[in-house]
Amino acid sequence: MASGYKMMKFYKVTATLQDIGPEFMGFKRTCNKIKKNMEITFQQDQGSHYGNGYVMFVQFYEKAGVKGQSEAFDIRYDKEFRLETAISYICTWANRKWSGEQGSWTLISINIR
Repeated sequence: MASGYKMMKFYKVTATLQDIGPEFMGFKRTCNKIKKNMEITFQQDQGSHYGNGYVMFVQFYEKAGVKGQSEAFDIRYDKEFRLETAISYICTWANRKWSGEQGSWTLISINIR
């Protein structure tokens, strides 16, 4: 956890993604499915004078217990974010991240605990 930040909410998330490839030279690509396991925390900078002070940290896991890539999202000025509706915010974020547009993976299910 970053210095000066207080953890406010913690979620374990599993997203199931599907790659529906376009036809290529008359052949349909097979649909691949993968699961992304991650931990998402919402932390508030206690000393911040900007917006709501929240940052969303995402820690991906390659396999059980093995940390992979991590990402941080500055959501201080995101007017959609409310700590009380964090689960809804995660769903919206996941749908935007894996929208299926421009060749990206498509979110087909999400489990938040």
